[in-house]
Amino acid sequence: MLVVLSKALAFVLIILIGYICKRRGFFSPTDYQVVSKIVLNITLPCAVINSFAHFKMDFSLIAAVVLGLCGNLVMLFVSLMLTRGDTPATKIFYIFSLAGYNIGCFTLPFAQAFLTPFAVVGLCMFDVGNSIMCT
Repeated sequence: MLVVLSKALAFVLIILIGYICKRRGFFSPTDYQVVSKIVLNITLPCAVINSFAHFKMDFSLIAAVVLGLCGNLVMLFVSLMLTRGDTPATKIFYIFSLAGYNIGCFTLPFAQAFLTPFAVVGLCMFDVGNSIMCT
């Protein structure tokens, strides 16, 4: 239990350090472009490649793709139900805000720390269905 809590606390500490650095002016307003390029082009691909290192295909992972699609479809219909009678701009705002899960930047680091590599692969397959709906 102590190992799990220490890993979670380390992630929270990293987020807190980033927030403090931002508030103190350590980063300029354009630094996010460099950080986002590093995360999207280096960190995330390395995490996915590492998870697939000893992967053996299991066709039950296709269910994770379908689950990602269905989860987004449910949220799409929820957004449409919440905005009945509202303006088209409000409907579009709700559709874009409710559908989609932040798998790559938020969930994947936690999953790698706490779950097995096969579970991370399942999460990546869920993100395939998620990304289809988000685009």
